[in-house]
Amino acid sequence: MDHDVQSLGESIDRLFEAGPLVAADAESMVALYRQFNRLEAVVTEATSSFDTSGDWAPDGAATASAWLSVRCRIPITHARRFVRRSRQLCHLPAFSRAWANGEITSAHRDAVAGVRRDSTAELLERDEQVLCDQATSLPYAKFVQAVSYWEQFADPDGAEDKEMERGARRDVYLE
Repeated sequence: MDHDVQSLGESIDRLFEAGPLVAADAESMVALYRQFNRLEAVVTEATSSFDTSGDWAPDGAATASAWLSVRCRIPITHARRFVRRSRQLCHLPAFSRAWANGEITSAHRDAVAGVRRDSTAELLERDEQVLCDQATSLPYAKFVQAVSYWEQFADPDGAEDKEMERGARRDVYLE
């Protein structure tokens, strides 16, 4: 095990030993969530390296997601989400930096990654920093709204198609 990972475990052990109420004030809560976001970003970057290394293949796993699911005992949906995020990191450098700094959450990054497609990639590359600045300053719900507006501007047809697909999934048909 890597020394830094071992040190992280020891730090978490000290927090548990201190008791749950020690870090329960408002300032500590903000700091804890910031560190949680940073750790999630580190795990995602490590997942990227693990995925591309192929170190999962000698165990007979078909994919990095399958290996993570079995060896880390996490739902396959979670493993796939981490691998998918890890593969998207290179496309969103400003969001990756902000996430690594604990300024945003994986949900912010996922919201922007969700609007990245061939038809929006060029505009997103141009506008990523603006959206990232909004992610670091707006309440999450307002940020998602801003991303939705950006998507409608960047790809009106794609945004409309996406909304129609979402509506079709909600439809119920009775015979």
